[in-house]
Amino acid sequence: MVTAGGPGRRAVLHGGAALGVGLLGAGSALTGCQAEPEPEPPSPDEVALQATIADKESLVQRYLLLRGAEPGLARTLDLLVADHRAHLAELRLRLPGRGTASPSPNAGQDGEGGGTPTPSRSPSQRPPSLETLRAAEAAAAAARIRRLAGVSTPVAQLLTSIGACEAVHADHLGEAAR
Repeated sequence: MVTAGGPGRRAVLHGGAALGVGLLGAGSALTGCQAEPEPEPPSPDEVALQATIADKESLVQRYLLLRGAEPGLARTLDLLVADHRAHLAELRLRLPGRGTASPSPNAGQDGEGGGTPTPSRSPSQRPPSLETLRAAEAAAAAARIRRLAGVSTPVAQLLTSIGACEAVHADHLGEAAR
């Protein structure tokens, strides 16, 4: 029903609803605040690369601890650490925005620097045994397979290659323990 000289009830209701939606959308402009855009979630590639980098940094740290405790194994351990450092370099190259990434907290210890530094060790941090390090390599190789879901083909190939190398490391460490 329309009254003389004024809008109908439906027109008022629709107009009020439209005004409310418009004000909600302009709310940040009315208050002077600008909504920050939601950060884009990391891609499956980035998640897998970051997790693998963290695993690798931990493995290098464990190798260096054992190397400091077992100088007789230094040559063997140095060869395996060199593999891990090469893996880290390749993984970091694949990270999106690698030019803006902050350096790793272990950059001086797991990077491509010369020599094999001895990590700083807290009193509660004991060197792993050769068997513990072997088990860590085997677990790392298995973790690479679990990280393949959803990643791109190039990252899947890299992770598979790294996992195969870690499996060989585990075998090599098992032989060194005998």
